[in-house]
Amino acid sequence: MKKIVIDKELAQIWEGEIILLNVEFTVAEIKRNFESLFNEKLKFLKIDLTNPDSSVLRKQVLDNLKATFKKMPNMDPSRYRPASEALLKRMDKPFPRINAFVDINNLLSVWTGIPLGLYDKIKIESEELYYRWGFKNENYISLSGLEKSADGKLVLSDSKGVIGSPVADSNRAIVSSDSRELMVVGYLPFFVKNSDTMQLINLMVETFTQLLTINELTNELISNELE
Repeated sequence: MKKIVIDKELAQIWEGEIILLNVEFTVAEIKRNFESLFNEKLKFLKIDLTNPDSSVLRKQVLDNLKATFKKMPNMDPSRYRPASEALLKRMDKPFPRINAFVDINNLLSVWTGIPLGLYDKIKIESEELYYRWGFKNENYISLSGLEKSADGKLVLSDSKGVIGSPVADSNRAIVSSDSRELMVVGYLPFFVKNSDTMQLINLMVETFTQLLTINELTNELISNELE
């Protein structure tokens, strides 16, 4: 697995036991009945969105994300929206379809309310990644091709710069339909306990393994404990 290091300044202000969830897996193939399986999952998601209990939990996650953003140097939640919330607000329109891997990841992000970054591991040259605040004047190109400022914002980086963010990922490790070695990073909010992540892990593993044939899968929780 890739080693993810939490910046010390970030760890010191974090409220909660867990900061990130990392799931890595190798895909053998996309299941032949993927479309019918995915459409069934999407149907259940839309039903779940109307469930008052689920809506309360999802709102709590998003509120916690906004509280997290507010504590960052330059991440005013009135200006910067979690990627999961942006997807959620588009659920009254046809679900965006890109490729099997991105589609599953987007579905899970809406379902949980947590921004989930999906990356092609082959395109990440470093074995060690860092979760930190962006440097002054640090920029990166997003998946949509727009230049984004990383200054004072939460970012995941390698030795060459930004790879991901709970707001907008970089295009450096973009996942295509030909990708096979994948990495999903859950950008968790404040107030998450270790025990609370098991349901999230189970949902992610179950969903990916139902829709894809996977050769190998590992997961890891990254805490705010300083080494």
